[in-house]
Amino acid sequence: MKILIIEKSEVCRFILDQCLTSLGHAFHHASDTEEALRYFQSHEVDFVFIDVDFGRERAFEAIKSIRTEHKSDWFPILALSSETDDEAFANAILAGADALLSKPVSRQRILTQVIALERIYITRQNLLVAKKDLIAANLALLKLAMYDEITGLANRRYFEETLNKEIKMAKRESRHLSLLMCVIGDITQPHETNEGEARSRCLNAIAAAIKCISSRPTDFVCRYGDNSFAVILPNTYEEGALHVAKRIHESVESVLAKTSIGWPATPLTFRIGLATYDGQSQTMDDLIHAANTTLRNCLEKH
Repeated sequence: MKILIIEKSEVCRFILDQCLTSLGHAFHHASDTEEALRYFQSHEVDFVFIDVDFGRERAFEAIKSIRTEHKSDWFPILALSSETDDEAFANAILAGADALLSKPVSRQRILTQVIALERIYITRQNLLVAKKDLIAANLALLKLAMYDEITGLANRRYFEETLNKEIKMAKRESRHLSLLMCVIGDITQPHETNEGEARSRCLNAIAAAIKCISSRPTDFVCRYGDNSFAVILPNTYEEGALHVAKRIHESVESVLAKTSIGWPATPLTFRIGLATYDGQSQTMDDLIHAANTTLRNCLEKH
């Protein structure tokens, strides 16, 4: 542990140094409360010894300041005093100390007190590691639940949550919302040795081609199905959405032109359907259905 010692007595400092050195702890001395508070601001501290005899009020204020400024941090504060009556003990605890040890200090008491607090420290460190591991595991699960493993885009579940939220927002704020549904033909390459790997490469390239066009922070691109993608365009009129659709079409067509080399059958196709929220009582399914019904002709009819 990293221990801060605020002690005026040379004898007490010597005993504390011996005890802490024998237990393998690092420590730093501060000559007064002002120096201690400055040190506390810029260094990591796990444990504090503070002599309250050289200025009881200042010492108690220092303890309160440390507790106030570091509410979320855990560290024990042990007060040292030649006065150990009930009132002195109560004042130290109420100021924020965890214990009051009598002076002159006893090596055995110092050692056993530090060893007891070491157990808490080690347990706390183990809990912190477990908490970090749990957070990492939860993030990994969230990624699996909300993102497509192949393309890294949001998956259908995340898409549906976002579209529902955007429809409610568009209704509440009386603004437009457009949806693009993008469908690619069969992208399985007949003569590819590793078919799954080739398909993943193709899907990644198409996802990147769509993502680079829908560049606003509010735009939302997802992998909707096996061979389909969806793009949510908040605060976007039909004309603006059509412009985005045309740019996506050109971007993906360029990718498919390279991907289709060596295909003996019909070249790959790419279709986009468009629907715009009209402010009526449209649901998510209504908007998706409206976009899907224009898959064949949304670009041609404009």
